[in-house]
Amino acid sequence: MTEPDAAPPAVPPAGPPAAPAPSPPAAPVAGPPGTVVGTPRRPSLVRRAIVAVLLLVPSILFFAIVPAGLLGITAGFGLESGVGAASIALGGILLAALWAAQYVVRPTVAFGPVSVVASTVALAYLWWLVPQAHIAVAFMSNGSASLSYGTVIELLMLVPAFGLASGAVSLVEDVVRPGERVAQEFPP
Repeated sequence: MTEPDAAPPAVPPAGPPAAPAPSPPAAPVAGPPGTVVGTPRRPSLVRRAIVAVLLLVPSILFFAIVPAGLLGITAGFGLESGVGAASIALGGILLAALWAAQYVVRPTVAFGPVSVVASTVALAYLWWLVPQAHIAVAFMSNGSASLSYGTVIELLMLVPAFGLASGAVSLVEDVVRPGERVAQEFPP
C-alpha cells in the first residue's frame, strides 16, 4: 500500500549552479582619486624612536666603526690612506644619526626637510672623500704603489642624489597637498 500524498524526491535542476547572491557594496575607503578618507594610523613617537635606535646601532657599526677599524688594520700593514680613521668614524656617526632622525620624522611634514639635509650632508661628505680616496703602499725605500677609488665614491654619490630629489619631492608635496603623503604612507 502506497501513500497517495507522498511527493516525489527532489531532483536538482540541470545546468550550472546558480550564482551566489551579490553582497552589499563595501564602505568606500577612498574619496576622490589621490585622497584617503580617515585619519592616518601613524606609529607613536616612542615606537619610532625605539626603531630608530635599533637602526642606529648597526648603522654606526657599519658606517663608522668597521671602516675606521679597517683603516687602522691596513695602516698596521703599511698601507696608507688619505683619510684618517677619526674622520671616517665622525662622518659615519653623523650620517647614521641623520638617517635615524629621518625615520623618526617620516610621518610628519618634517620628513622632506630632514631628508634634504641628510642627503646634502651625505653628498658633501662623499664629495670631501673623493680627492682623498686612495691607498698607497711603500716598498722599502725605492718605490710605492697607489690605488685610487675616487670614481667608485663618485658613483656612490648617486644614492644621496636620488635621496635629495626624493626629499625635495616630499617637501613640495607636503606644502602643496598637506597630509596627503602621510595618509598614503600610513593608511587609516
